[in-house]
Amino acid sequence: MHQTILRRTARGILAALVALAFGWPLAGPAAARDLTAEEGAIVALLDEYVTSFQTREAVEIAGYYHAPSSVIWSGGVLTLTRPIDILRFIESQKQAIAARDLARSEWTDLRIKQMSATLAVVSTAVVRYSSDGTELDRAGATYALRKTETGWKIAMLMIHDESAVLDLD
Repeated sequence: MHQTILRRTARGILAALVALAFGWPLAGPAAARDLTAEEGAIVALLDEYVTSFQTREAVEIAGYYHAPSSVIWSGGVLTLTRPIDILRFIESQKQAIAARDLARSEWTDLRIKQMSATLAVVSTAVVRYSSDGTELDRAGATYALRKTETGWKIAMLMIHDESAVLDLD
């Protein structure tokens, strides 16, 4: 019973997580300066990732994640240890997006800091809209990315208040 409640709670809370990153235009301090080649690659990856929820299968979207990876929000931590865990997480997010009638999201802020040749942090705020243009909500997200042999991967996603976007300059 506790596992069922935990799964339902996690699905409900996580339903908002990936929807947070659904169709972002570049905005904020990252747009105000020239991006390095690596920062450009990171922005391209995130753009690809968020738009993939509209056009790709969960198994393809799961490829944007590092295994293991973590999703953190005020209600808890979800550790995605195996590729199947990532796939299940993505499937739940695709269902949540459909259920909410989420049509698009817009970045209101995007900040990138490359920490080393293989590590980066991205912090952003987003406004989400339904198919009729009604604002659904606002939120913030911070990603930790790791560059692997196959490119940048999401190692950690933290959902937070819109006002808590990190100053990465």
